[in-house]
Amino acid sequence: MRRVRIEEPVTRAAVASRRLGWFALMMMVIGITLLRSGKIGLQDALAVLAVAPIIALLAVLLAVAAFMWIWRDGCSGLRQAVVGLMLGLLVLAAPGFLVYEGVHQRRPHDVTTDPTDPPAFSRSRAALEARQGIVPSQSANAVRPVASSDDVPIEPLDLDMSPVEAQEAALRVAHALGWNVLETVPAGGRRGIGHIDAVDHAPWLNLPIDVTVRLKPLPRGVRVDVRAVVRHSVQGFALAAAESPVSRFLDGLAEEAEQADAGPAS
Repeated sequence: MRRVRIEEPVTRAAVASRRLGWFALMMMVIGITLLRSGKIGLQDALAVLAVAPIIALLAVLLAVAAFMWIWRDGCSGLRQAVVGLMLGLLVLAAPGFLVYEGVHQRRPHDVTTDPTDPPAFSRSRAALEARQGIVPSQSANAVRPVASSDDVPIEPLDLDMSPVEAQEAALRVAHALGWNVLETVPAGGRRGIGHIDAVDHAPWLNLPIDVTVRLKPLPRGVRVDVRAVVRHSVQGFALAAAESPVSRFLDGLAEEAEQADAGPAS
């Protein structure tokens, strides 16, 4: 006698969940690649990236539905449903973390070392074009003090050097950090205050962070203030991104000043 093998029907929800899970993962990779490449507009790249969690959520919901039908009707497709669930959760992990951070940490998107008198961004044509016409507010209520990883406020940096030396050192540090320097105004002249406008980019997502450095001459030396603004604030991602360039710049500038002091002595 010929044995007849009876195969249990595979639930369509499990198959769809697996396919959507892979598709969501592919969309996330494409979105991150487009953001990092900078070959298309930032808004377009973010739109592609935003599609991934929506598809991933559908994959998770279909996987849950598949589990229910498998339990109730004895259908096959458990493996496909598990794959779809795991892929969906993997894609949702990153935006879920950002939402959690945004709700609990409430990180601002505009920080500075001087919140009472924040450094102003340049309004020149080149600077405005680089910032897509965005001019961060000068209101003290819109700016928050920048803090270190242990929530200690970061103070302005006082340098015992001339304004020209301080600006040259600041430019060296900005270029070493990979900033795109847009405009430089030398310290001196009628007001005596110099500034450097630049654009940094956050790691991974490559989101632009607008940065301005103010160099204010003192009776002895120069005071350096820094301000960083995440241009397209992603909730929770915001100033994990913007606090980093401020602290890295000030640390690098302090090292430059120490090397300059140690130079003549050696």
